[in-house]
Amino acid sequence: MMQLPYSEDLNVERLGRLFDKMSESYKIFWFQAIVNKVISEKETMTYQELINEMIADSWYMVSEYKLNLGPSDTLEACLDE
Repeated sequence: MMQLPYSEDLNVERLGRLFDKMSESYKIFWFQAIVNKVISEKETMTYQELINEMIADSWYMVSEYKLNLGPSDTLEACLDE
């Protein structure tokens, strides 16, 4: 389990469990999209905004570095479209 610092405002144990099974890389891109929105001080975000950012972030890695996101990861299929 990923060890995150303690917080009274956030259930970090639950957040850390997000990364327990890393067979699908979409989790990393999903988390990164949320963090980017929070850093930019965006208080609300839509599902479509998160998906768009996930696709944009993963596109470069897949197209330039030929990163394979895994056989069961559907994020890579979105990039093909």
